Amino acid sequence: EKRNLAEEEVRKINEDLDHRVIERTAQLETAKGALKAERDKLTNIMESMGDGAYIVNQTCDIEYVNPVIEREFGPVKGRKCYKYLNDRDEVCPWCPNQKVFAGKTVRWEWYSTKNKKTYELLNTPLQNQDGTISSLEVFRDITERKYAEADLEKSLSLLHATLESTADGILVVNNEGKMTNFNKRFIDMWRIPESIAASMDDNQALAFVLDQLKDPEGFLAKVRELYSQPDAESYDVLEFKDGRVFERYSRSQLIVGKSIGRVWSFRDVTESRKAEEELISKSILNEELVRVNKMKSQFLANVSHELRTPLNSIMGFSELLIEKSFGELNEKQTQYVNYINTSGSHLLHLINNILDLSKIEAGKFEL
Repeated sequence: EKRNLAEEEVRKINEDLDHRVIERTAQLETAKGALKAERDKLTNIMESMGDGAYIVNQTCDIEYVNPVIEREFGPVKGRKCYKYLNDRDEVCPWCPNQKVFAGKTVRWEWYSTKNKKTYELLNTPLQNQDGTISSLEVFRDITERKYAEADLEKSLSLLHATLESTADGILVVNNEGKMTNFNKRFIDMWRIPESIAASMDDNQALAFVLDQLKDPEGFLAKVRELYSQPDAESYDVLEFKDGRVFERYSRSQLIVGKSIGRVWSFRDVTESRKAEEELISKSILNEELVRVNKMKSQFLANVSHELRTPLNSIMGFSELLIEKSFGELNEKQTQYVNYINTSGSHLLHLINNILDLSKIEAGKFEL
């Protein structure tokens, strides 16, 4: 009887174990089915996606490639991933899959020497039906984006070099009142401290420069007027308390016809203004000298004429007397008449010299 009881107990235990095994097997089958369904769904997605995708296991065997990968790199033909993608005979030292097999997702960029393209990669763990982990890697071709970024960087570098090489101070302010760009010349011209430049706050910069100007209220009013009229252009001249003079030009910064801010250009014209004023002063002085010289020439001509006319008469009459045209002269009269004629000749010679000097100064004397 005891034996029968023991056998009965063993039978019940076996039945319970069989039931649990069947139940567990059913759960595993269900899980495998669900996992397979998810894998099939993932495969369908990868088959239709525009990005490349492939699955590789921990021994570097490629388990799956989608049509995009096959178009990019050709058929797998049983090759290991390092051979298929990189023509290497051993695991790539940059490969992140060991991290992926440990459960991490990794984003990185890779340049393919085979097809000369750059890819943005996403490696993520993928659980298999047997519990092992494979790596699902998604490829996105970013070659064109890289070219665009390189072109943009080149353009920005050229723009920066252009801004720094110009003699004008340049400032760009967006619609939110932030300085988005400026060159060193602008900072030097306005003597703006590094702390304010680093803040990129246009209001701080405005507050700092006002004390340098002769008309700070007018300066600020013009700035506010232009900020309220995005499409307006402006040119004016700024005068500083220390004698400096700047030309200021401003226009809207447009992208696709829409104003996104304002560009300010400042040119230091202090020296050119001084030179212009000196030139004007010299021109006025020259005009005055010409006028005075003309008056002197007229004066000399008038004086010489007024002197020569009566002198000619005196010398003419004295010569008639010397020639005794009016009768005989006594010795004393002859002596006085000769004095008159000699003195007249000397005076006429002086007058002629004065006229010759006047002609030389006027550039009219002929040899």
